[in-house]
Order: sequence, then C-alpha cells, then structure tokens
Amino acid sequence: MAKKKAAKKAAKKPAKKAAKKTAKKAAKKPTKKPAKKTAKKPVKKTAKKPAKKKWNWKEGLVGKAAKRKTPFETMDSVEAGHIRSVLAAYGHDIQQTAQALGIARSTVYRKMKRYKIK
Repeated sequence: MAKKKAAKKAAKKPAKKAAKKTAKKAAKKPTKKPAKKTAKKPVKKTAKKPAKKKWNWKEGLVGKAAKRKTPFETMDSVEAGHIRSVLAAYGHDIQQTAQALGIARSTVYRKMKRYKIK
C-alpha cells in the first residue's frame, strides 16, 4: 500500500513541475520592440602617444643617495650575498645556517640552487 502511494506522488510531481514551467515561460514571453535606428558615430582620429621615457635610476634621489655613481643592488643580489656570508661564518653547515637565517633547511638548499651558491 505504501508503494502505491509513493508511486502516485512520484507521478504527480513531474506533471506539476511541467505545468509550472509552462506558466513561467508564458509569463516571460518578450514583447517585440521596434528596432531603433542607430546613427553611425564619426571616427575620431587618435593622437599618437609620446614615446616612453627611458627609466633613469638617479631621477628623484635626494641627499647622499643622489651622489651615488652606481644603481642600487637588487634584493636577489643582497639576499645571495647574505646567504654566502652566513654560510661562510658557519663553515658551510647548512643546518646551522638555516637556524641562523630563521628558515628551513630545504629553503637554504633552494636558495643556494637559485643563486648558484656552491
């Protein structure tokens, strides 16, 4: 008996859903609007962009920095130099170097490979 009731309910559900869908589609039918006439816009002539100014590392420096003769070191070169000095201080002991730098041993190996430190 329970199976018959479940079968009746299952048969009613798809019919109700289908009825709801058709009602929604009927309500959403778009109304046709008359086509608007669009006027063509005149083509504007674009001005040429000025050539990019070459970057000057000295520009904008003040004080002692303005007296520099060479550009600043990059972060990569500073980091590589620091790792080299710490490695030399600890006799190329990777474990102690890693502890001194506050990074993992695997990170020291990765940075050594990146900066080509032997």
